[in-house]
Order: sequence, then structure tokens, then C-alpha cells
Amino acid sequence: MRGTERPVLLFGLLALAGCGPSATDAGATDAAATDSGAPCTPATWSDIAFAGAPEARAAHTAVWTGEEMLVFGGRDAADAVLGDGGRYHPPTDTWGALPSAGAPGPRSLHTAVWTGTEMIVWGGRTTSAILGDGARYNPSTDTWAPVSGAGAPAPRAFHVAAWTGSEMLIWGGSDLGGARGDGARYDPLADAWTPMSAAGAPAVDGDGIWTGGALFVWGPLVADATMTGGGLYDPAGDAWAPIDVAGAPSPRLSFSIVFTGAEVVVWGGLDPSLIAVGDGGRYDLATGAWSPLAAAGAPAARAKHTAVWTGTEMMIWGGGGAALYADGARWSPDTDSWTVLPGGGPQGRWFHSAVWAGCAMIVWGGSVVGGQVFGSGAVLGP
Repeated sequence: MRGTERPVLLFGLLALAGCGPSATDAGATDAAATDSGAPCTPATWSDIAFAGAPEARAAHTAVWTGEEMLVFGGRDAADAVLGDGGRYHPPTDTWGALPSAGAPGPRSLHTAVWTGTEMIVWGGRTTSAILGDGARYNPSTDTWAPVSGAGAPAPRAFHVAAWTGSEMLIWGGSDLGGARGDGARYDPLADAWTPMSAAGAPAVDGDGIWTGGALFVWGPLVADATMTGGGLYDPAGDAWAPIDVAGAPSPRLSFSIVFTGAEVVVWGGLDPSLIAVGDGGRYDLATGAWSPLAAAGAPAARAKHTAVWTGTEMMIWGGGGAALYADGARWSPDTDSWTVLPGGGPQGRWFHSAVWAGCAMIVWGGSVVGGQVFGSGAVLGP
């Protein structure tokens, strides 16, 4: 998934122009099933402890490790980039700080992926520079290790990052010169980069997600934002295959994207005129065909919301459109139907993060129009 969006004039709506979409923010790898294997029905919001939490921020990254949520980077209310983070443990409702020794420099618009043992942070930007470096955090040892710069992709922000099970894929994004159409694969065991083929790659300003065998990338064309394109990248063959866009959702930025195990689901975002949309589509990997999501019961049109996959449903929460929303809904692919999420959660916000924690959704951080950022969040559980 893609790095968090550009917070110009501290997260005003026009900051979304030319930016990529949101998801479970920024490369988070969420647990897709519960410990029991039974579906979890969200019922109650519980506030997250303030004590020990990281400084309030938005446009940060968050990943779920299987035990903890790891938060890193982002921007504060003064639009300064941050280079610290925290680890949240839901069973005890407690926070711990990430170490500063060896941590990546302050940044926003970066990505973070969870490998099963480490969180890899890479890329992004400061207020004046585009970054092409990163580091790996191991929560078991509570230490950071550098990511090699040899053979690394050119510096970029707004890029796509995905974990394949053995490598981190970095693709696309932009630098000060505009959109990039290249990428690389990073092997953390070897601490080594391998270039990705660009032959046949889609020239889109979109988002992407790992589908179990290929990287799915889709979005508006760089050359014409009123049209869409996409592709599937196979690391085994280092090759791209085109995605049929017949029946695909209308062109949009700042949309969410999840993978169900059989389909890629896109929802919400901003159209080329920066108007929020409230529809979406599902791409069937087996047939290569798109079909629309049901409109009845869907959340209000919005962008910079979050979406998590629970193992059985997609949950949408927060974001902004006609207003900043403190609501959401869950969508079932089996019935193509929406169910409203319980109220009583965090204040409406966007540029926040959300992760699926086995049987609960954790929402944290974010901002409102006008500059306020949050150091608060809540857990939606059964």
C-alpha cells in the first residue's frame, strides 16, 4: 500500500490533489483472521490510553505485528516532520516508545511494511527533501538496523510498498521532478536490492496491494487523470501483465484498497475535480473482471479514510468529504451488502491510521481541517 498523503497547509482538502490513496495506512500488514477462526462482529469502542503515547500526529504509518501496533513518523500541528514512534499493546492498553538509536530520520509520506519479524520504514520526505533511505525495527530486540542504500530505488514519496513474504516491493511514487515509473525489491535477509522491470508497467498515479502472488497496481493515468490503468507484477518472472479496466471504478485519488484473498476491493476517494466519491469496485483475480460494490447502505462519499480487511469483511472508517466523518461501515463480499459500524468512537478525522488486530480495529492519530492533530484513538472490538 501507499505512503500517507501530502499534508500541505496542514491537511487541507487541496493537499489531496496528485496524491495517492489511503488504505490501512501505509503498507500495514493486518491479521486476516481471528484466533478462534470465527468472524468478529464489532460492537463497542474503547478509548486508547494517552499515557506514554507518541506525540500527536497525522500522516504517519502504522503496522500490526500480531501482538502490537507500531507507529512511526508523520507530521505535527506545526507541519514539522517527526522521526519517532511508539508501540501499543492492546491487552494491557499501554504504550512504549520506539528507540531513537538507529531510527530513520524524520519523515512523512513514507511507507512501512511488517515482515513477520521486523517493520521496514522506507522513503518519504521532509519539508525540503525527498528521501531514499530507511531502516528496520525489530520489536523482539527493540533495535533498529539500517537498510542498505546500494542499489536502492531513487528517492521518492507517495510510493507503493508491499511485503511478499520474502521481499519488500517499492514501486512508483514521485519526486520533485514528477511521477516515477520504476521500483525495486528489497531482501532483508541479504540486505540487498534488486531492480524491478519497468517493461509493460502501468503509468498510473495509483495505489497497490500484494495479492499473494503478484503486486496489484491501479489508479488514474499519469498522462490523463480522467482515465485509469493498472497492472500485475510477478516477482518470480520479474514481469508485468496489464489489468483490464473495463468496468473499473471511475478515476480517483486517495481511495482505499484491500485484498480479500480472491478480489481486490477499491472504495471512495476523490475524482479528478477533487470531489469525494462514495462508490467502489471489486477486481476478481481469477476472471480478471471488475464489478461494482452495492451502493445501498454505503458510507457517505469520502477520501483519506481507512479500510481494513478482517478476514470476512472490509471496514471503512473516518475520512473527509462534505465533512470529517466519525462513522463508517463494513462490507461483506459474500452478500455485497453494507452494515453501519457502531457509533461512540473517536472524533471525526482524516490522515489517521487503522490496523486490524485479529478481532478488533485500532484507529489512532489523524487531523482535522485547520491544523489540530490527534494523539488519541480507540479500539472497535466485539
